[in-house]
Amino acid sequence: MQKEREQNDENFLKEFLKEFYRQIMINIENYTNFEIILIKWTKEFFHLNKKDPKIFL
Repeated sequence: MQKEREQNDENFLKEFLKEFYRQIMINIENYTNFEIILIKWTKEFFHLNKKDPKIFL
């Protein structure tokens, strides 16, 4: 069970990093709101995946 959870968390982090990078590439043109956009996206990503950001970040 623990190993399955660790694998799930690892996959989640990989997906998060890929999508985070993608968000940066998409939103870099909107530099004035860049930080706000990434904060909102990060919160939504964790919420949709039912993960606690305090554990991962």
